[in-house]
Amino acid sequence: MSTVTDAQAVIGTIDGVDGVYPNMLPGPVADDTAKTVILLTEATGESPDEYGSDKATRFRRAVAVNIFYGLSKSDQASAVEEAIFNAFEAAGWGEIYSAPHTFDPSTGQYTKAFQFANTKER
Repeated sequence: MSTVTDAQAVIGTIDGVDGVYPNMLPGPVADDTAKTVILLTEATGESPDEYGSDKATRFRRAVAVNIFYGLSKSDQASAVEEAIFNAFEAAGWGEIYSAPHTFDPSTGQYTKAFQFANTKER
């Protein structure tokens, strides 16, 4: 599995989130500002983290989690973000970056970006 699909399996379904999408948001989803959606993308490619017998045995990888809250749903932000953090932490991923909340200038949506990393054995 890829980093993105592994991350998608980790968060599965989150209360208050209408959809989780790997790599890109489909046009109709991106245009629907009433729904809260998550976009998952690679934050870094898999890079060797440990070697044995002159071969990479473990890889470090990271995923970016971009949350776009529905226009009337930003009050759910704390609960959604805590559920995401807890799911990644329980699966052995650690948070490596947390951006401040922003408002998307073109849609007015409340947004949040995280990055989580873990290691994968070869």
